[in-house]
Amino acid sequence: MFRNWMLKGLPAMLLTGLLAANAAAQTLTFDALSTGQLAEGVVNSEAGFEFENISGGAWGIDAQGNPDQALWVGWQVAIAVGDEFSIRRADGEPFFFVSVDHRSSGAESDAVDLIGLNGGAEVGSVTGLSRSDLTWQTLEPGFGGPIDELRIVGASVGSAALVLDNFVFRPATDEVFGDRFETP
Repeated sequence: MFRNWMLKGLPAMLLTGLLAANAAAQTLTFDALSTGQLAEGVVNSEAGFEFENISGGAWGIDAQGNPDQALWVGWQVAIAVGDEFSIRRADGEPFFFVSVDHRSSGAESDAVDLIGLNGGAEVGSVTGLSRSDLTWQTLEPGFGGPIDELRIVGASVGSAALVLDNFVFRPATDEVFGDRFETP
């Protein structure tokens, strides 16, 4: 009896797992954008996400990403403390911030705070993210729950750009069944 129940339930479990895996990760790479400064107030989109330079003239897209293009914090000029960049899902739904690749363009980079917001309330943050070498590292921020906006805020001025690429996000709701995922 148990074996028959398991065999009948197995296809549904496998299908559910495959559907969830397909909806699992979305990666923002910036590869489809033209290189150059990101103007304030202009909303760009890629991979189901919208991103915007809220303030400052130091946000840019340039080559030497991981592998192609990347978001440069301190593109041609140093970031100003308090400059802001925003990333949201285009449909407004919440999501989990899974990881981001980062490196310096040379020496000690400008630093940013990564702030996860949900309904305007802070869910988690990584403060003072900076690098001093050209080697890519992957940061897994470990925010405590889903967010509806990732805010990147200039925290301090360094002597090189901070390069960010491959922002990996996962939906906070199951897009097939409408259930809420509980863990990132």
